[in-house]
Amino acid sequence: MLQADPIILVSIVRRRLKVKRAELEQALTGVLKPHHRFLLSEQFMHIDTLDEAIRRVSQEIEMRIAEEEIS
Repeated sequence: MLQADPIILVSIVRRRLKVKRAELEQALTGVLKPHHRFLLSEQFMHIDTLDEAIRRVSQEIEMRIAEEEIS
């Protein structure tokens, strides 16, 4: 189940966001209905997928740069 506690959510996302903790807690406080939870879960999964793609592309770039330096 998707976490709804603003304080816990802040600890999860603060490494990705550069906002003040109090502002983030305030933004995350409110009524989350089941469809909100579903949509947030989908968005977080999409972000994780994009983060993984960025990691793979970065690895590929590093590998190709290293190959060029050897050549």
